[in-house]
Amino acid sequence: MKRYLPLLFVTLVGCASPARPQILTQVDRAREGQAVIDARKNAPQAYARAELFRQRAEQAYNDGDQPSAQILSEQAMAAYLRATIEARLTRAENRLAEAKLLAKKQAERLAQLEVEQQ
Repeated sequence: MKRYLPLLFVTLVGCASPARPQILTQVDRAREGQAVIDARKNAPQAYARAELFRQRAEQAYNDGDQPSAQILSEQAMAAYLRATIEARLTRAENRLAEAKLLAKKQAERLAQLEVEQQ
């Protein structure tokens, strides 16, 4: 029996699944961050692209394709970053439009007050 233990050990170790790439865990953490959650609402297309990369990375990992899982995970991280940037840009453009509208209303009000004073 003792002579079969090394063979059994080698067999069991050889069948173990590879460790999950650290980048997949980082993708999961990034996905749960507030910036990415905001991007889901303010940059839905960019967010969807990031999700697609993440899903493909998970599928590659489940299929045992470590190199593809690594690359797709890195692409997902970049896509999440892009989504957060697009969301910030969208919010900034909205604030700019609101500020311009407010400035226009204030200018009209000022002109009206000047006419009334004359």
